[in-house]
Amino acid sequence: IWKGRYNIPILVGLNENGERINDISATKLREHPQKYWNKILPPFKEKLTKRILITGTASEGKTTMVKDLARYFQCPYTTEYGRDYMEARGMKDTELTFNDFLNFIVGQNNYYFDALKSPSNNGVIISDTDNLVTLMYACAYADNPEMKITDDDFQALFKCVKQGINDIKWDKIFVLPPTEGFVDDGCRYMGQSSMDERRANFDKLMLFFQVFGLMDKVEVLYSDFSNNFEHVKQYIQSLYV
Repeated sequence: IWKGRYNIPILVGLNENGERINDISATKLREHPQKYWNKILPPFKEKLTKRILITGTASEGKTTMVKDLARYFQCPYTTEYGRDYMEARGMKDTELTFNDFLNFIVGQNNYYFDALKSPSNNGVIISDTDNLVTLMYACAYADNPEMKITDDDFQALFKCVKQGINDIKWDKIFVLPPTEGFVDDGCRYMGQSSMDERRANFDKLMLFFQVFGLMDKVEVLYSDFSNNFEHVKQYIQSLYV
């Protein structure tokens, strides 16, 4: 029998008296999909997946947190496409062009949808950054004479993200703000590693969340890594109760 929003198919078992013997309903699946994940047919799992974003400026521990959480919950996760792209090509930030940033947007979207469709999707996916971070860097680099990105490039990228924003859904966005430590791993652009510059980038990112109507999803994590990890872990655990 087809029941409820998303047209979730529910197998309603009845006993000889015509009474329901299956305690699952479309309402239960809609309100607590992770709790009843194994009872949902695969074609409908993508719509019911909880999508969690871990984001912020550079060197705040996002990647480590995402990988640790994904390992703990055995769920799909995405890495930062722009970083993967640059490392694979041996590129520096000062070499990036408009086309590279456009590739970041497309690639990050592909990572997101690959995670949703992953056979290991158990009700939750966790993403390391998104396209608003790409806009954050494009905006910052447009004001930097060392970079090839211009303000016109940033405006064009902004329109691209805006056109595709409805394709990307987040249930919760955890933001890691700038902290005193900044790790030079040989890949990061050190021209914006000062605390003032990182705070300015953080403010840009928060502004984009506002502009794109996402502030109701946002929670900024102000504690240390261990406490922040535990907080996000408890949030995800609560989805399965």
